[in-house]
Amino acid sequence: MSKFFSMVFRILEFFWFMCLIPFFATFNGATSVIIIAVILGLALGCHSIANNLNRRAKVSRNIKNRNSQISISSNVKAVDQSPASGSPRIKSHKVLQPNMGNDAIFPYASSAFQIDSQSKRERDYSDYFQETYLHFQTIAFKADYISLDLETTGLHNSDRIIEIGAVFVFKGKVIGEFDQLVNPCLPLTAFITQLTGITDSALDGQPTIDVVLPVFLRLIQGKTILGHNIAFDMGFLSREAVHFGLASPRNQMIDTLEISSKIFTNAPSHTLEALLIHLGISNKEDHRACSDARNTYLAYEQMKNMKQPIELGETEIHRSEIVKSDRTSSFFRLNYLNNIDTEMQNSQPEGVVLKADGGIGVSGVEEHAKALQKYGAGAWIWVVLKKGIVPKGKNQGVPTLWAILDGETIGYMTALQGSRHLPFVKGTEAVCKAHIKEGKKHLEIRVEMPNWKSCAL
Repeated sequence: MSKFFSMVFRILEFFWFMCLIPFFATFNGATSVIIIAVILGLALGCHSIANNLNRRAKVSRNIKNRNSQISISSNVKAVDQSPASGSPRIKSHKVLQPNMGNDAIFPYASSAFQIDSQSKRERDYSDYFQETYLHFQTIAFKADYISLDLETTGLHNSDRIIEIGAVFVFKGKVIGEFDQLVNPCLPLTAFITQLTGITDSALDGQPTIDVVLPVFLRLIQGKTILGHNIAFDMGFLSREAVHFGLASPRNQMIDTLEISSKIFTNAPSHTLEALLIHLGISNKEDHRACSDARNTYLAYEQMKNMKQPIELGETEIHRSEIVKSDRTSSFFRLNYLNNIDTEMQNSQPEGVVLKADGGIGVSGVEEHAKALQKYGAGAWIWVVLKKGIVPKGKNQGVPTLWAILDGETIGYMTALQGSRHLPFVKGTEAVCKAHIKEGKKHLEIRVEMPNWKSCAL
């Protein structure tokens, strides 16, 4: 259509110069002016229409090209092989944090994400992605298989993806890692935060799934996908793909859960953590996507050469039962935490935060009642754990851990609990969560610590 109006404009120009100027000589001055004005108006009108149509066509092409590109903000790492030393070299890309969602895609989300007001940022974001994607495209193409793990807001079909982790493997070696947090546009439950360590603030500003998913699906297209209970992860990817009108992934899959059940036939548990114990792999399942994907890769590489079932001995079965019991207890504990207010009531101190698997009592707090009364029973607080010794009693002088609240020392662990949990504090001190409870005579405090049994395993 724009070409038609351009052609009309050119014809009017030709008609103007070749025909109309001699013709105007036959009219008086006023008539000539009117005719000239009409012809000029028609010519300029056609020219304006042609320009507008050209601009619209250009914008449409740009939008189409942008949609065909892949937009991603990723906390991604690509492993290159250093020619000098032969050791892996990590390339880290700075995380960009544009607001990329919109209410049409996430009708349940707030209007905090506005694409129209972020056009320049989107362009920068797209340019950044192009460099990252081209690098990962090469790695993905080379990979023999990709080990995948997702973290989600829950187990139901309506839950959302909050982290994608993938390890690219070639000839049994890791050649690249992809680790991306995803903003679900809804608050996380205490259950999920406690399980994964991922917080709402960590997800704030991260790209939404409509930005990340097209990228990731293109990277894994046609590749064999490895995972522990991989049907769960691929099911989430498929539902999200269908939701956004994308093709559902049709990858071949390898499931280490299925392999584990065939090799360790008498194992009481086949969780990833139990499998790592059966295989003698020291890494612990920590419910973070990239870490679990890496552990799954390690387990598979070790199991793929096992041709016969392996019967576990009594010691291995006992260790597996401990893992299963701890996992069950952890589930009920997290489910309980999901139904109470666990918002922290004081500022988080600086330092390494310990994983919270269970509460440990603190002795000597009766002498510091005012420090606890400030927050009251039921409050969740941050405390610092510092290495020290038992101050009195038959175990006086035995190494233990002291609890410090807002700069005030409020109590210590017993010698037994101190011996169990001292290994978790690598330096002189660490940070942990704690909660205040109503005791028989005074307020008590329990500090949240990692599971010492898992450490012993």
